[in-house]
Amino acid sequence: MQQYDFYGRHLLLNFSGCEADLNDLEMIKRDMTDAINVIGATILSHLEHKFTPEGLSIIFLLSESHASIHTYPEYNACFLDVFTCGETIFVEPFGDILEERWRPRWVSRQMQERFDPARFDPTKLDAEKLNPVQLDPSQLKLPVLSGAVR
Repeated sequence: MQQYDFYGRHLLLNFSGCEADLNDLEMIKRDMTDAINVIGATILSHLEHKFTPEGLSIIFLLSESHASIHTYPEYNACFLDVFTCGETIFVEPFGDILEERWRPRWVSRQMQERFDPARFDPTKLDAEKLNPVQLDPSQLKLPVLSGAVR
Protein backbone atom coordinates (compact mmCIF):
# COMPACT_ATOMS: atom_id res chain seq x y z
CA MET A 1 0.00 0.00 0.00
CA GLN A 2 1.32 3.44 -0.98
CA GLN A 3 1.67 5.87 1.87
CA TYR A 4 1.04 9.57 1.28
CA ASP A 5 2.40 12.51 3.25
CA PHE A 6 -0.13 14.14 5.55
CA TYR A 7 0.40 17.52 3.92
CA GLY A 8 -1.70 19.93 1.90
CA ARG A 9 -2.10 23.50 0.68
CA HIS A 10 -5.30 25.44 1.38
CA LEU A 11 -6.02 28.75 -0.35
CA LEU A 12 -8.88 30.85 1.07
CA LEU A 13 -10.12 33.82 -0.96
CA ASN A 14 -12.63 36.62 -0.37
CA PHE A 15 -13.56 38.71 -3.43
CA SER A 16 -15.63 41.88 -3.11
CA GLY A 17 -16.78 44.37 -5.74
CA CYS A 18 -16.61 41.82 -8.57
CA GLU A 19 -17.46 42.96 -12.09
CA ALA A 20 -18.65 39.46 -13.04
CA ASP A 21 -22.26 38.35 -12.57
CA LEU A 22 -21.94 36.17 -9.46
CA ASN A 23 -25.41 34.76 -10.03
CA ASP A 24 -24.39 33.23 -13.40
CA LEU A 25 -24.04 29.55 -12.52
CA GLU A 26 -22.71 28.41 -15.90
CA MET A 27 -20.04 31.14 -16.10
CA ILE A 28 -18.84 30.48 -12.55
CA LYS A 29 -18.76 26.73 -13.09
CA ARG A 30 -16.80 27.19 -16.35
CA ASP A 31 -14.31 29.63 -14.80
CA MET A 32 -13.73 27.45 -11.75
CA THR A 33 -13.28 24.37 -13.94
CA ASP A 34 -10.68 26.27 -15.98
CA ALA A 35 -8.85 27.39 -12.82
CA ILE A 36 -8.85 23.87 -11.39
CA ASN A 37 -7.51 22.45 -14.64
CA VAL A 38 -4.74 25.05 -14.81
CA ILE A 39 -3.37 24.09 -11.39
CA GLY A 40 -3.35 20.46 -12.49
CA ALA A 41 -5.99 19.11 -10.12
CA THR A 42 -8.44 16.40 -11.20
CA ILE A 43 -12.19 17.00 -10.97
CA LEU A 44 -14.09 13.87 -9.90
CA SER A 45 -17.54 15.43 -9.45
CA HIS A 46 -19.34 18.61 -8.48
CA LEU A 47 -22.47 19.69 -6.64
CA GLU A 48 -24.22 22.99 -7.27
CA HIS A 49 -27.15 24.88 -5.80
CA LYS A 50 -28.78 28.17 -6.82
CA PHE A 51 -30.51 30.09 -4.04
CA THR A 52 -33.66 32.22 -4.29
CA PRO A 53 -33.70 35.10 -4.95
CA GLU A 54 -29.96 35.00 -5.76
CA GLY A 55 -26.64 33.47 -4.85
CA LEU A 56 -25.13 30.07 -5.46
CA SER A 57 -22.77 27.47 -4.09
CA ILE A 58 -20.63 25.03 -6.03
CA ILE A 59 -18.40 22.36 -4.55
CA PHE A 60 -15.95 20.45 -6.73
CA LEU A 61 -14.72 17.12 -5.42
CA LEU A 62 -11.12 16.76 -6.55
CA SER A 63 -8.95 13.70 -6.58
CA GLU A 64 -6.62 15.85 -4.45
CA SER A 65 -9.42 17.25 -2.17
CA HIS A 66 -11.88 20.07 -3.03
CA ALA A 67 -12.64 23.56 -4.37
CA SER A 68 -15.72 25.62 -3.48
CA ILE A 69 -17.50 28.93 -3.92
CA HIS A 70 -20.36 30.66 -2.13
CA THR A 71 -21.60 33.84 -3.85
CA TYR A 72 -23.38 36.93 -2.56
CA PRO A 73 -24.44 38.76 -5.74
CA GLU A 74 -26.18 41.47 -3.74
CA TYR A 75 -22.69 42.46 -2.52
CA ASN A 76 -20.83 41.52 -5.74
CA ALA A 77 -18.85 39.24 -3.44
CA CYS A 78 -17.91 35.62 -2.89
CA PHE A 79 -15.93 33.24 -0.71
CA LEU A 80 -13.71 30.69 -2.47
CA ASP A 81 -11.33 27.99 -1.39
CA VAL A 82 -9.23 25.25 -2.90
CA PHE A 83 -7.43 22.56 -0.91
CA THR A 84 -5.09 19.96 -2.36
CA CYS A 85 -3.36 17.17 -0.51
CA GLY A 86 0.22 16.31 -1.30
CA GLU A 87 3.24 18.26 -2.44
CA THR A 88 2.79 18.49 -6.18
CA ILE A 89 0.13 21.15 -6.75
CA PHE A 90 0.49 24.88 -6.23
CA VAL A 91 -2.97 26.33 -5.59
CA GLU A 92 -2.15 30.04 -5.97
CA PRO A 93 -2.88 30.28 -9.73
CA PHE A 94 -6.47 29.17 -9.01
CA GLY A 95 -7.05 32.54 -7.34
CA ASP A 96 -5.05 34.48 -9.93
CA ILE A 97 -7.19 33.21 -12.80
CA LEU A 98 -10.51 33.92 -11.07
CA GLU A 99 -9.33 37.35 -9.96
CA GLU A 100 -8.38 38.20 -13.55
CA ARG A 101 -11.74 37.02 -14.88
CA TRP A 102 -14.05 38.46 -12.23
CA ARG A 103 -12.09 41.67 -11.51
CA PRO A 104 -12.87 42.20 -7.81
CA ARG A 105 -12.05 45.59 -6.33
CA TRP A 106 -10.89 43.99 -3.08
CA VAL A 107 -9.25 40.62 -2.49
CA SER A 108 -8.25 38.82 0.69
CA ARG A 109 -5.97 35.75 0.37
CA GLN A 110 -4.94 33.34 3.06
CA MET A 111 -2.60 30.48 2.24
CA GLN A 112 -2.33 27.67 4.76
CA GLU A 113 0.08 24.77 4.68
CA ARG A 114 -1.61 21.97 6.59
CA PHE A 115 0.26 19.04 8.13
CA ASP A 116 0.89 17.06 11.27
CA PRO A 117 4.11 18.54 12.72
CA ALA A 118 4.80 15.30 14.57
CA ARG A 119 5.01 13.41 11.27
CA PHE A 120 5.94 15.93 8.59
CA ASP A 121 8.62 18.59 8.27
CA PRO A 122 7.60 21.05 5.50
CA THR A 123 11.17 22.40 5.35
CA LYS A 124 12.16 19.05 3.85
CA LEU A 125 9.77 19.14 0.89
CA ASP A 126 11.31 17.31 -2.03
CA ALA A 127 12.12 20.03 -4.59
CA GLU A 128 11.94 17.41 -7.32
CA LYS A 129 8.27 16.77 -6.51
CA LEU A 130 7.28 20.42 -6.50
CA ASN A 131 5.60 21.39 -9.72
CA PRO A 132 4.96 25.12 -9.82
CA VAL A 133 2.43 25.93 -12.50
CA GLN A 134 3.88 27.91 -15.36
CA LEU A 135 1.01 30.14 -16.42
CA ASP A 136 0.66 30.94 -20.07
CA PRO A 137 -0.39 34.62 -20.20
CA SER A 138 -3.09 33.67 -22.70
CA GLN A 139 -4.77 31.75 -19.88
CA LEU A 140 -5.28 34.99 -18.00
CA LYS A 141 -6.27 37.27 -20.89
CA LEU A 142 -9.83 36.23 -21.41
CA PRO A 143 -12.83 37.45 -23.37
CA VAL A 144 -14.94 40.27 -22.00
CA LEU A 145 -17.36 39.03 -19.39
CA SER A 146 -21.00 38.80 -20.29
CA GLY A 147 -23.77 39.54 -17.85
CA ALA A 148 -24.81 42.45 -15.74
CA VAL A 149 -22.31 44.42 -13.75
CA ARG A 150 -23.69 45.37 -10.37
